[in-house]
Amino acid sequence: MARKRKPQQVIPEEQEPEETGPPRSLLVIAGFFLVIGCFMLLARRGELRPLPANHQGATPAYAAMNATDMRAYGGFSIVLGLLAVGFYIKLSRKPEE
Repeated sequence: MARKRKPQQVIPEEQEPEETGPPRSLLVIAGFFLVIGCFMLLARRGELRPLPANHQGATPAYAAMNATDMRAYGGFSIVLGLLAVGFYIKLSRKPEE
């Protein structure tokens, strides 16, 4: 039994492969970091306590994060977002020939 060969595709030399730009997912990730960081920086007072919406009774003594920690993590998140945007810009530049 002889195998049938698949016809090979001939690519003309004139055709150049299309250049793909930098991945836009970097901008999406940067946006998430920037938005979350901005909200965390705006934490003015209090603590982030894990309570359900219908909680009635005494407030628990433990907290997930206080306002100072939220601002620190918010600043770190904004720096990461700006780094991702910078990396996107660096990838979008065409190399100098």
